[in-house]
Amino acid sequence: MKTQILIIFTLFMLCFSPARGAIKVDASMVENEITYKLCYSIPSDFDSTKQYPLIVAMHYCGGSADQYRNALSTLADSLRMIVVCPDNKSVVIPESELNMLITAIDSTKAFYPINENEIYLTGMSCNGEYITRHGLNNFYPFKGIFPWEPWITAANPELYNFDCKTPIVISVGSKDPNYTPIINVYDSLKAHNADVYLEIVPNVGHSLPGNIWGPMINCIYYMNGTPDFSIQAVEDMQLNDTDSITFEVMVTNPSAVDLQYFVTPDNNSLVSKIEVYPSKTSNAFSVKVVGKPKNSGQLLLTLKAFDAEGKNMVQGFANIKVNKTVSSDEMKTSDLKIYPVPVDDILYFSGNEEISSITIVDLSGREVIKKPVIENNKSVDVKSLTRGIYTLIAESEESIKTVKFQKK
Repeated sequence: MKTQILIIFTLFMLCFSPARGAIKVDASMVENEITYKLCYSIPSDFDSTKQYPLIVAMHYCGGSADQYRNALSTLADSLRMIVVCPDNKSVVIPESELNMLITAIDSTKAFYPINENEIYLTGMSCNGEYITRHGLNNFYPFKGIFPWEPWITAANPELYNFDCKTPIVISVGSKDPNYTPIINVYDSLKAHNADVYLEIVPNVGHSLPGNIWGPMINCIYYMNGTPDFSIQAVEDMQLNDTDSITFEVMVTNPSAVDLQYFVTPDNNSLVSKIEVYPSKTSNAFSVKVVGKPKNSGQLLLTLKAFDAEGKNMVQGFANIKVNKTVSSDEMKTSDLKIYPVPVDDILYFSGNEEISSITIVDLSGREVIKKPVIENNKSVDVKSLTRGIYTLIAESEESIKTVKFQKK
């Protein structure tokens, strides 16, 4: 194996730093008799007497190192890191050329003062899958891995080492065609107690958005943070498309640090508004979700808590099933009825369609009763419910219908 470093600075001399914006520098290296272009972003206040963290970033298939470097250049200035993007001729790295990534690191250490304990790996699409697979298999002691929309098609334990202890943050657009298998990989890593986070960018397909540096910065913060606060688990909920729900999120905060809270939906088409505001207790926040009429589906909310500096953050998730309500005309046609209203102990329901299951949710969208409908037993015991307003959701093969009722 032959490794040779060719230094070719084409854009800037480092001794002349511009006042603003990361410095862009090109160089090249040779690995296995193949010459690779290296595209760098350097902090605008670069100081050769200091050591810098390094991000090795592989472009997507069909893209170039220049494009990926430009998209990630904000990371260099915002995080005071050096970003290097090796160019692999717009294609995925061959399995036989894995060592090119190590050579890129060694080349960079020859060019710049790099902190060897702070080297990160990222990549997009096919190369995102490549760096995820090999990174989880520990081919180099990276401090963290943070792929953007890796082209993962299945959570295959023969390909991905779910027991890997290297921190990893998986970022994906909610409209990515491989969204589900990517989430499955995250779930598998979580199940194996991996140090893993998930960054979901709403309404983004398999692309490189102009603000990609935002989610990427979050990834670095996740991997470097040492928060002593956390978001507690939230129960699954249901929401009618014409209604709203408000629920409380509990936060464990032993040091009582000041926190800011944010909520991001994975699908904006299911909600018309999300509001976040302080709860009555200091270690909690409340979320109000307003449905968008005539829409239904599964909604995933990412719940985030940041400290005052924004350098420590934690996340949690809330799953909400959004149901499409039935209009008055449709209700007359379907003949869904409930009685008596208000109800004290047993609620009866009937309709023209064969109802397979019923769910009752409270005003917060929390499921309080769920049961299958067996044969002609079209009743449900609601004695255990407290007084208030509830929604009965009746499911059949043809449709989902909802109706409100009052419990005495």
